[in-house]
Order: sequence, then C-alpha cells, then structure tokens
Amino acid sequence: MGEGKQTLLWLDKWTGEECLVVLYPRLFLISEQKQDTVHKMDDTWVWEFRWRRERFDWEANQILTLHQILNTFSMKKLKNDYWYWKLEPSREFSVKSAYKLLTSQRTTNERQKLFVCMWKLHVPPKVSLFVWRLLINALPTKENLLRRNIQVEPQHRLCVFCRASLETAPHLFCTCSKVVTIWDQWLTWLNCPAP
Repeated sequence: MGEGKQTLLWLDKWTGEECLVVLYPRLFLISEQKQDTVHKMDDTWVWEFRWRRERFDWEANQILTLHQILNTFSMKKLKNDYWYWKLEPSREFSVKSAYKLLTSQRTTNERQKLFVCMWKLHVPPKVSLFVWRLLINALPTKENLLRRNIQVEPQHRLCVFCRASLETAPHLFCTCSKVVTIWDQWLTWLNCPAP
C-alpha cells in the first residue's frame, strides 16, 4: 500500500485475505462511500466515515473493530499502490505458480499421481489420451452428449452393446453384461481372479 489512491477501501483485499465488504457487509450497506479509495477515506490520517443512517449499537461495535483493523495500517506518502503475487518469492506473477495453484485445488494427490503415471506409460499417445478422457469422464458417451444439450434420439440413448441401460462410461467399460464377459475372458488369460 502506497498512498491508497488506487485501492478501494471496501472492495479491494488490502487488509488481509478478505476485503472489508466481506468482513463487514452490514457496514458496507449503510456506507455512503462504497466506491471511495483508501486515500480519499484517510487523506488527513483520520478515518472519516459517512453513514446513510444512524448506527445501531451492534453496528457501533463493528465500527470500533473496523477502526482497530484500519489503524494497524499506515499510508506511505508519495508512493504509488502496487499489487504483488504471493506465490512467488519475487512477488511477480508467473503462469507456472498460477497453474500449480489451480491444479492443486482441482485434483487430489492420488488422482494426480495416477495421471503422472498414465502419461509416462510406453503406449501410443492416442491410448493415453483415451484413458485420460475416460478418467475425467470426457468421452462422448450418450450421457455426456445429453449433459451438453446435444440432441440424441431416445432409441439411440441406450448402450450400443446390451441396449438395456443408458450409455455411460462406467456402464460401457465395466458393468455392461456384454463387456463383463470380455473382461472375464481377458482376466482369465492373465491368470487374474479380479480386476
């Protein structure tokens, strides 16, 4: 935080992990300065709030805690506000750190290990791609086509092998009565009692 000329008091995350509108939603509703910058609110080094109505007692307590938070910060005169990226020691944004953050939130450790192992297999790339699409349920099964609002005639929605159930990836590759016999034969050849 520099002078606070580019930082919105209520709407930017400048006091911590949450912006003030999230921490104090009721105070934000009664504020007449919803779009004001920190600099405009603290130009004279005193926090000057304007409210559209008288505050209730419990709101006065919230204002007190808000002032306690705000008084821990000091503006730096003649210095511009700037953003920094917490995930890099250099504080500069990198696609690599953003990608790591996104993938760590989307996949569990076990699933990530499975994908790493799968991509290292010595098989044609089209096989790896097929298995990956199967694992993330992205094959064009009748169920997925319907979910994406692609019109499929009612008589063509059933499994292409058994014609007894909706064509889903788990059904098509595991529970279909026709496929189960193929799995049984294949596991017999491998001397494996169960998959």
